[in-house]
Amino acid sequence: MRLTRNFEDATAYLDLDLHTICRYNTDRQVVGWYKLIGSTPTILFVEADALFLTFGNLSQRINDFCSVTLSEKNNLLGRFQLFQGHDLVIEYCYSKAEDYSRISPFEYLEEEDSDWGMFVQRIINQKPARQAFLSNLTGIPA
Repeated sequence: MRLTRNFEDATAYLDLDLHTICRYNTDRQVVGWYKLIGSTPTILFVEADALFLTFGNLSQRINDFCSVTLSEKNNLLGRFQLFQGHDLVIEYCYSKAEDYSRISPFEYLEEEDSDWGMFVQRIINQKPARQAFLSNLTGIPA
């Protein structure tokens, strides 16, 4: 059983095998992070020492040819786009409003780490950040 931790709520986990959200971790391995965009899970996770991003039924293995672009759709919505080379593979809009009613899963070290889009963008676009993310989840030094 593989769990991903909710980006905004320290008490919520998404079980990748059962496709359910649970409120506990019984010492199962955490393999990534997720955030619900509306009712659709967006998941950044590690499997077989490779990094993947999924949005609903779309999934992309992350490599050096992937990049994320963030833009503003309007004052309330941001646009997330994942490219493989020049091909758009995942796109969604998300609320830019922050929810302060949940318990954060960690103390943010960087300002952009409080924004899911910026967090994912940094990991995908910056190879050292990607390697550190993989290392933190697999225990294998970068």
